[in-house]
Amino acid sequence: AMTSILMDCVSLGIVYSRISSGRRRSTTILFSDRAIVQTIEGELYLMFQVVEMRRHPLHDAKVRVYAVRDEVDAWGRKAFFQHCTMRLEKPDDTIGTSLFLSLPSLVVHRLDAWSPLVPPRWWAEAYDRRRRGLAPAPAAPLQDE
Repeated sequence: AMTSILMDCVSLGIVYSRISSGRRRSTTILFSDRAIVQTIEGELYLMFQVVEMRRHPLHDAKVRVYAVRDEVDAWGRKAFFQHCTMRLEKPDDTIGTSLFLSLPSLVVHRLDAWSPLVPPRWWAEAYDRRRRGLAPAPAAPLQDE
């Protein structure tokens, strides 16, 4: 009797772990090979696409985008592998918008003063040029030199 209960527990555990694993499901979600930076109405945007290949789509799918970078503080000390959340324009992360992954969905991040991809020096120069009424600066470099 005790052996059959133990065997039931083991078999139930194996079945549950097989069903609850998201490993196979995660291989069906595809991201575009390349991201693009595009200028729209004078603003720079980083964009990429995501889609799910399964017949039955995920319900209430959300996307979060992070930038991982090394940072230097005001005293010159380096902090390695700092992750920074990237705010999304589409889907709008301020209201918790979900994605419908059966069709390719565009994910859009605006490159502005709060973007971890824009070097602070470049943003200050672009802001100063706009304030003085000069032509907009050329496309932002994505890495600080």
